[in-house]
Amino acid sequence: APAQSQEKDDGDQEAQQRLAAEQAQEKEAQQRRAAVESQKVAETKRQRAEANFAKARAAVDEYLNKVTESELLSVPGLQPLRRDLLTSAMKFYQEFTQARANDRTIQADLAAAHYRLGRIQGELGGKAASRTGMDEAIRLYEALRQQGPMPLNAQVGLAHAYFWANRYEDTVKLCEAILQADPKHAETRELL
Repeated sequence: APAQSQEKDDGDQEAQQRLAAEQAQEKEAQQRRAAVESQKVAETKRQRAEANFAKARAAVDEYLNKVTESELLSVPGLQPLRRDLLTSAMKFYQEFTQARANDRTIQADLAAAHYRLGRIQGELGGKAASRTGMDEAIRLYEALRQQGPMPLNAQVGLAHAYFWANRYEDTVKLCEAILQADPKHAETRELL
């Protein structure tokens, strides 16, 4: 009888250990599922934030295009309004370039923002700040070019930056290369 009791106790202990191990595995699996779900939620939020940021930047780009291209805002008497609008756009681009300075995944966007910032500063009379913006845009575009083939819009952005930085030989060389790939590219033809 004592041997049977010992066997029963050993069996009970094994069953308890198995149950404890199964419970630990289930708890670990629940934690893993919760972690995966948290990652999915975080990624969804990040993607939504990026999409919202892209929409905001597109709106500012469109707004800036309208301000810089509007002949009405060049009429005497409206220059103070134009200056105010450009200053507002400049603040956005300054914040964008500072907040995203180390994000290499958006290097072309960052280069374009520095180009825009340089253009705005030039239009507002800040020649040194304009040059700094153009130089940074060129540095970023050229770094992107070192990584491999550049998208067409980035090549055109670099050509514009070269032009506004008075690097006319570089502008012509790049425009000629772009036109070899796309002979009818209107924006590039305008730069020449």
